[in-house]
Formats: sequence, C-alpha cells, structure tokens
Amino acid sequence: MAVIGGNPLSAVIQGVAFTGSTTYSPPFDCKALVYVVGAGGGGASAYGYSTNYWLACGTGGAAGGCATSLLDLKSAHTYTLTIGAGGTVTAKTYATGIDGGDGGNTTFVDGSGTISTMTGNGGAGGNYSAGQYATRTAAGATGGSATGGTLANVTGGGSGAATLVYTNTAYAVAGSGGGAVGILGTGYASGEAHSTGFSSGYKIITGGAGVGGASGSTTGVDSYYAATGGASANGASRSPIVADGDEGCPGAVGIGDGFSPANALSLGGSGGDVNAANGQGSADVGYVLVAGPGAGGGCSRNSNYAPFSAAQAGGIFGGGGAMGGPNISYTTALDMAGGAGGLGGGGGAGTRSYHTSNGTTTGGLGGNGVVVIQILEKS
Repeated sequence: MAVIGGNPLSAVIQGVAFTGSTTYSPPFDCKALVYVVGAGGGGASAYGYSTNYWLACGTGGAAGGCATSLLDLKSAHTYTLTIGAGGTVTAKTYATGIDGGDGGNTTFVDGSGTISTMTGNGGAGGNYSAGQYATRTAAGATGGSATGGTLANVTGGGSGAATLVYTNTAYAVAGSGGGAVGILGTGYASGEAHSTGFSSGYKIITGGAGVGGASGSTTGVDSYYAATGGASANGASRSPIVADGDEGCPGAVGIGDGFSPANALSLGGSGGDVNAANGQGSADVGYVLVAGPGAGGGCSRNSNYAPFSAAQAGGIFGGGGAMGGPNISYTTALDMAGGAGGLGGGGGAGTRSYHTSNGTTTGGLGGNGVVVIQILEKS
C-alpha cells in the first residue's frame, strides 16, 4: 500500500490518497469525500524510417474515469480499495509501432454492502499507424468511464488524433500527448497532431492535457516542427499561430484547487513548456522532468544531436507530453520515450524517425489509479 497526503486520523479537514490496493477503516465514523480514479492508458510507440517516404503516427493514452461521492464512512466497516495499474508500453525499433496498453480499473467497495461500489474505469491506450506511400492517421484514445459516484461520474480525457498527409518528399512523425483526469468535473483531451505541408524529417507533436484545459493542437497548420506545451491546472495551452517554427505556449499558472475547501492533493501546477533546444532527460541537468500538480507534461523534439531521452511527465492527474525523436545517428544507440502520465493520466506518444544506431522509441506509461479519501468532519 502506498499512501500520500495528510493525516487520516485528524477530525479536521484532511486527505489521504491510496496508490496501492488495500483495505481501509476510518478511525472513527466520519463524513468524507471519496474520489475513485481509474488508471491512464499507455502512449503508443511509432517508429518511422528516414527513406522511402515512411510516415509514423502515434497518439497518447487516455485518462481514467473519476467517480466522486460524499459518504458517511463507518469505523466498524472495512472498505476494499483496488487500484488499477497504468497502461503498459513496449519499445520498438524502426519501421514499426505498437499500441499502448489500457489502464486498469479502480474500485471502492463497502464490505457491508451499505455503500454502492464506486468504479473509475481505466483509459484506453494510444494507437499507432506507420508505413510507406500513404497518408497515415492514428486515432485518439478514449477516456475511461466512471460509475457509482453520488456527486459525479466523469469520463477521463482522451487524446488527440495524429495525422500526416503523404507527399512525395516526406518522411515524418506525429504524436499527441496524454489525456487528463476530470477531477474538476471535465476530462480534457490532448491536442491533435496534424500536418499537411511538411517536408522530410519533420516532427509534429503536442503536450499533455491538464485538469484545467486541453493542450494545444496543430490541426490546420502546415507545420515546420510544430509543437504545443502542456495544459495547466488552470487552463489550456496555446495552439501554434503561424505555419513555420511557431510553438504553442504552455497553460497559465494554475490557481485551481480540486478539493475545495481544502487540498488533499494541491492542483496549482503550470503546464510543461516545449523543449526544443536541448532535449530532456537524464543528460539535461536542471531541466524539470515533471509538470506541476494537475498540469500536462511538455513535449520534446529535436532535429540536432543533443542527447535527450524522454518527454515531460504529467503532474498529478495530468497527461504526459509526446516525444518527437530525430533521425540523427549517435555514437551509441539512444532510447527515447513519451512522457508518463500522472496519477490517472494518459502517457504521451513516443515517436521518432530512423537513422543508423538510433535505438528504440517507447510511449509513455499510463499513470496508476488512485483513491482519495478526504475526511470533512467527525460524525
């Protein structure tokens, strides 16, 4: 059992979050808000080829559903919490791909049968499409549903579709970020990654969604390395506004609080920015690898030789950003990945072009489910 949050024994407003399956009995009869969040889906892995007009598209995983109830919990009852596992991902080499795994379901069950079972179903994994001499489209993933909540049952945010229109000079990749959990009442999706006007080697990617808004989309842009930042806990991120080289800004600084009147998990994070200059990963000292709480991860893309390995992970409940890896050779193989989803969030797609000895690409892992119990008062 993994637990995060405040002291569950306090009669004042406190919160506790369970990220591993367990049983729970409150220390006293109490009134509590209970959030049951399914796990996020894993991002797709899509690996192109730098010759022969290969196009590779991948989409991020979707977020899990969120059931919310105001309940009278009894110290004499045993509640069973089953936490869904995040969607799995698989590394792929060039000229192929694989869909991301679906997230698992999370449940809150009252052993006495007094309270109806609450379920947050897992989000679907991302999809891929890769091949030669034809337009490629990877469908977005669908968010998990939720049942049993007395206050709300919110479907998780999906992921944007990824499309590359074939031309006779093209080899390129496109990938979308992961979806966010609807902890604030709406499950937001990542932006679409779409281009019709590219040439050889371009990368079209989007950031992860946040609990406060969707990430920007490249739809309708004749893109030149188009990319969008992660959305925040307080709003959407911007879509590119010009055709060549422009990148959408991350979402505004988050001021939201998903657990009013008090935080069990603070959700005030800013969205992750696009990392286009130096990449991101263990070789990039000083670069923030996880977005703020409630925010989507920024995406990463680079056409140069900078050593980077992963897009930005989503904050709590946020989607991971997509990776758009280069078609550049290195002295040693370098594996790359989409950003992992935060708790309940979808992982970002992992996409890249091919060149000799480039290594693998992998979608971002889906975030595990969680049950949050916020004690409001002693009965």
